[in-house]
Amino acid sequence: MTKADFINDSKVVTAGAPTSFHWEDCVGGEVQGYLDLTATLNPATGDITVSGAARYYEGKTCGVTTARGSKQINVTIAPGGFKSHLVTLQDANGHVLIELNLFND
Repeated sequence: MTKADFINDSKVVTAGAPTSFHWEDCVGGEVQGYLDLTATLNPATGDITVSGAARYYEGKTCGVTTARGSKQINVTIAPGGFKSHLVTLQDANGHVLIELNLFND
């Protein structure tokens, strides 16, 4: 079973006030993907750094906490810049693919 979600979200990031983003979904009643990110602004350069983790769980039902993998995310976007970042988490039981398109407008 395959499921594609498109999340279009924007956050305002100001100096001294990091902003957070959380996403989760379950497919087929057993494969779960989670994404937790924090964005911070470097006031000296205008760069935004997005950091956090993507996690993959698989079990017999949604909500099961059988960890199958995680990856750290750390991306810096210059002012006026764009970065695309693909996160792949998989094993023999399933997989989670997360494509991040990050902008610093």
